[in-house]
Amino acid sequence: MKKLFVIITCCLFASLAFADNFTDLKKQAEDGDAFAQYKVAKAYATGFGAPQNAAEALKWAKLSAEGGNGFGQNMLANIYLEQKNFQEALKWAKLSADGGNDYGKYTLATMYLGGLGSPEDKGKVVELLSQVADKGNVDAQNLLAQVYFYGLADTPLNWSKAFYLAGKAAAEPQSQGILATIYLYGIGAEKDIDKGLNFAKKAAANGDLLGVNALGVCYLNGYGVEKDEKKAFELFTKSQHLFAAENLAYMYARGLAAEKNLKKALEFYEMAGNAGLPRSQATLADAYLTGKLADSAIEKDYNKAFYWAQKASANKDARGDEILAEIYLFGLGAEKNPQKAFEFCKKAADKGNIEAISNLASMYLLGDGTEKNLKKALELHLKAAENGVVNSQKILALLYCGKYGGEVEKDFAKAQYWAEKAAANGDFDAKMLLIIIRNKDNPDKVKAEMEKLKETQGKTFTPKQINFIDNFIKNLENSAKK
Repeated sequence: MKKLFVIITCCLFASLAFADNFTDLKKQAEDGDAFAQYKVAKAYATGFGAPQNAAEALKWAKLSAEGGNGFGQNMLANIYLEQKNFQEALKWAKLSADGGNDYGKYTLATMYLGGLGSPEDKGKVVELLSQVADKGNVDAQNLLAQVYFYGLADTPLNWSKAFYLAGKAAAEPQSQGILATIYLYGIGAEKDIDKGLNFAKKAAANGDLLGVNALGVCYLNGYGVEKDEKKAFELFTKSQHLFAAENLAYMYARGLAAEKNLKKALEFYEMAGNAGLPRSQATLADAYLTGKLADSAIEKDYNKAFYWAQKASANKDARGDEILAEIYLFGLGAEKNPQKAFEFCKKAADKGNIEAISNLASMYLLGDGTEKNLKKALELHLKAAENGVVNSQKILALLYCGKYGGEVEKDFAKAQYWAEKAAANGDFDAKMLLIIIRNKDNPDKVKAEMEKLKETQGKTFTPKQINFIDNFIKNLENSAKK
């Protein structure tokens, strides 16, 4: 991500008034006034108040810096940055920052962010920028928003903080692009298409590449504009941003506005994944685990699935957690570990991932990686079922039929309700279960209805399904006798 934008470190000078008379100002400077020396240097550097003269600017900035003025030290650091004399730039930026000068802190933060300090200095970026941003400095707010949005300087992704800071610096193109993306994707703030489109237009008009991508998202989905996949593809290509790479991958995987190309789709997803975008990382993990990308088959690779799931999980992506749980539960690409499976499944469920909530319910139900807890299993399956998870709807039907023991009171009305829900969603097992429930007092009718189901669905029962039907009928017959 760092390659996508250049961190501007030069030309950040304090906006201070000049003396009315440059001659008087220069006289003060010649008498050793370090602040006056800085103002003389600024006049020569900018050409305001004196003829532009780089040599004179350097001379007076040195005198000011050596005299201990924080503004002069920061200005000298920026002059050395322009000259690519990074060692001297770092020295004077540190002195300015250590003396409490906010401009010096900003310059030092940008240098650390650009890798112009020791590796451990990256950890100081947020601290330095926060000190300046908290005082209302828009440049610091804008840059800190980018740090949190992209996870720069080894900072964990925090889209909520990025949203807050970008809102403070909303006049800046980069912050407009961040706000557009957050509103359109619903990450870090509630989804708001109108606001997203508004900021996307502003950011794109101001040349921000993330904003161009956001505008492409609007055309791809018809957010506030007429849906236009061709226009979206053009904007993503123009953007050349890593969020755009993710969107191009999506379009290539599905053949939208371009011929379907799974190789290109994977390349773009990996580009975005390597840059730290968790959604691409989770998409890759899922694709390699299931052997499916969009509606096309790809070669399964459990090792790659494990690699990308770990990346996504580290970026707090719920899908990454969910996939890691499956990997550990079944030993796919990593050693089987039910306890770790439960840990990651719970992490995903706690983030609101509905599929993970359903899986966690099943782990409580079966005692996978944790103690059996039928009460929790029922509670979580109800939550998942109400949110449309078919597997949970089916399991609830079984629970209310008494399949998993007596802790859940039999209730055939509830069982039928959830079986109908799952069957309406096309689940074949649920259709079988619904026949059994509706005809629970008539085993012969169950068998006859099952034969009809096979004919209408064009399917044959697997040995597992046959065994399930036989056992269920026996249980119903025994219950009826009792």
